[in-house]
Amino acid sequence: MLSEDHITEFLQSRSFLPLTKKKYRSLLARYVCDVVPDPDTWEQGSVRWLEGLKVEPNTKRYYFDVLHSFLNWCLSRGYVPSNPMKLMKIRLSTMPLRYALTSEEVQKLVSVTRQKKDERALRDCAIIIFMLHTGLRVGGVSGLDVQDFIQVKPGRIIAKYKGKGHIGKDSFVVVPEIGVRGIDEYLKLRKSKLFASDQGAVFLTVWKDKCRLTESRMRETIRERMVEAKIKRPGICVHSLRHTAATMAYRSGADIMAIKEMLDHRSLETTQGYLHSIDRIEGAAELKIDYGLETRTDTKKRRK
Repeated sequence: MLSEDHITEFLQSRSFLPLTKKKYRSLLARYVCDVVPDPDTWEQGSVRWLEGLKVEPNTKRYYFDVLHSFLNWCLSRGYVPSNPMKLMKIRLSTMPLRYALTSEEVQKLVSVTRQKKDERALRDCAIIIFMLHTGLRVGGVSGLDVQDFIQVKPGRIIAKYKGKGHIGKDSFVVVPEIGVRGIDEYLKLRKSKLFASDQGAVFLTVWKDKCRLTESRMRETIRERMVEAKIKRPGICVHSLRHTAATMAYRSGADIMAIKEMLDHRSLETTQGYLHSIDRIEGAAELKIDYGLETRTDTKKRRK
């Protein structure tokens, strides 16, 4: 059946970035080791293996895409008789949706980082406010350098970043004043400032070595702040900050194409997917149904 050689051959046939290849290899190696050795049960075993992973829904979707792509490639070369991931399409479609934070939840999340004025609190507050106002992915925020912030004209600042699947920093977000102020306050404590010519990372660890805050550590930090703010609603995760930015922009009248550019989506359908639940919930047809019926409580009140 499948082996590490097949994984290597698959990755060599794809023009992935080095980091993407590393992530693919890590997941596929686990899959091949855990599932493939038994040829009689690997189809159902593949489905059970992926369904049994204790990860966030969006992470599981990513794993599904990786495995689906790999197994389709294997199927086209006769290495496997079928693609078990096709059995999961319907099941994955029933996974929980990711929702945006409410205004109250945003206030609570920001408030927990403003209770102190130490370096970690200022950093976490700057990260959360930046993400809530730009919709930038965690990976993009983690990769920001001080010199990536550019003032294109008075009062208008952009931050360049490496988009998903891109090689260089050829994407940018426009940073509102509140986002700039939060980062300025954090950098001031570090005795640094925006627009500096050095190559330093914007967000650092609070340890003595002061290295760049990695994507995984940044996710963990935001999760910790959500727990601290007692935000535990189903469908809410770190990626919800991105959904929240898109939702607020949409509700405030931003054009859907402008939101697509902000989120750096290649397809408009992806952006529409972010916004579909807003229209579905707020413009629900169910709420328009009125038969003039009274509830039992209303009837009792009227009789009194």
